[in-house]
Amino acid sequence: MLNHQFNTSLEQLKTIVSSGKQVYGIFGSPIAHSLSPLMHNEAFKYRNINAIYLPFLVAESELETALKTVVEGGISGLNITLPLKQAVIPLLDSITSDAKKIGAVNTIVVSHHTLKGYNTDLRGFLAPLRNYIKAMQYENAVVFGSGGAARTVLYALLKNCKLSSVTLITIEKARGCRLLDSAESWKKYDTILQMASFDDTKDSAEILWNSRLVINCTPLGMSGYNEDFPERFFRFLRPGQIVYDLVYTPLKTKLLYEGEKRGAIPISGLDMLIQQGAASFKLWTQQTMPIKAIKTLLWCQEKMLK
Repeated sequence: MLNHQFNTSLEQLKTIVSSGKQVYGIFGSPIAHSLSPLMHNEAFKYRNINAIYLPFLVAESELETALKTVVEGGISGLNITLPLKQAVIPLLDSITSDAKKIGAVNTIVVSHHTLKGYNTDLRGFLAPLRNYIKAMQYENAVVFGSGGAARTVLYALLKNCKLSSVTLITIEKARGCRLLDSAESWKKYDTILQMASFDDTKDSAEILWNSRLVINCTPLGMSGYNEDFPERFFRFLRPGQIVYDLVYTPLKTKLLYEGEKRGAIPISGLDMLIQQGAASFKLWTQQTMPIKAIKTLLWCQEKMLK
């Protein structure tokens, strides 16, 4: 049994497809916070593309049925967000080599009922870091989380940054160990991989303080999520650090606010959202997203909601 919100979106899908328009969408839970529908619908208008983008509330237990249902309904492509980026892989016909190595998919292209998975988060994550990669050589990094987003981030860091060490700080020890096992084969440089417990502040304190790059890959602090990023970590943020929160609603999360207050450089997840969205848009439409116009729109939208 699929949830009421999904069924409402499904009826919209069927109506729009019958009118001759293409439909794209996003699967996730929660989904109400997502700026992807606004971003893609505005990009479709800007490029005069006859298409609509819809949000679908999908829990992991509903994923297989939901995916089959929207494909039968005529959907042309999907984005996949938390908590489904890993769970969706066995349901696809093929995935790209990067997505396979990472073990996470965030974009699906549907062609004649055949589903191919991509990971455009890789490009999206790296784009805001490009100006800092050289300065981070031989420095340490901390990644909070061990899910699909953390897998993409760790893969990107190990392939593109000459870091001394990367430490996962996670609640799920077994999941973190599996991720680090996979990550050993991703290393381009002699980066040390290690893990610390999310619940052990003493263990995390020195690691955080000695890290140049701090990245939140969890939904903690996201609008609509029931938990904030733990305040106990804030006192270990310092000047010279880069604090990158993949959460983009609100634009300035508590983690970014506290990091900036202590002299760190904040990077909002909005930049990653737009860059990964642009890559998805290109896969679906073969056209480029108007990035500057979309960024202005999304910044204004989020400021109005504050």
